[in-house]
Amino acid sequence: MRNGSRSSLMYQELTAAHQLVAHYRVWMHLSDGTPQRLQNGWEKYSPDGVLLDREVRYSNPTISDIEPAPISPTLH
Repeated sequence: MRNGSRSSLMYQELTAAHQLVAHYRVWMHLSDGTPQRLQNGWEKYSPDGVLLDREVRYSNPTISDIEPAPISPTLH
């Protein structure tokens, strides 16, 4: 994924008889600011569009990803 990119997909859950059970929306977003965080999530909707469940997860950049390492003093 490139900086600031977003990806979303829709899925349908069907019974063996091809009757609609639920809709799902899944996504992945990568922020374009520093620190770059990745957001993954999904939502489950009833056939009539009512939100039933949702989960969102964020990456947790380490401090080394955010700040440069300190400069060590030079000995003379």
